[in-house]
Amino acid sequence: MKVTAPAKINLTLEVMGARPDGYHDLRSVVMPVSLCDEIELEPADELVCETTAEEGVDISRLGASSDNLAVKAARIMAVEARRECALRIAIRKRIPLGGGMGGGSAD
Repeated sequence: MKVTAPAKINLTLEVMGARPDGYHDLRSVVMPVSLCDEIELEPADELVCETTAEEGVDISRLGASSDNLAVKAARIMAVEARRECALRIAIRKRIPLGGGMGGGSAD
């Protein structure tokens, strides 16, 4: 399966009061933009994540693939579904890292 994960920009972001769990509620208006990462998922023998980048997008600061939010989400889904996580996740980065456009959370 191939999907795109669009970048977004925050038009407004307001931090609301603290909740009992220590987190804060947020109120935000976001706007998707045409820039997007591409994600491809396919069955595999084990969970593996491969990240490549479009020319001009620096991914040298990416940590280990086990720290990737897509990998963490896949593991949580596997636990919830009581299934083994045997999946290849291929991410083609077009959204710059650290640019505040939600690339990691979109993926």
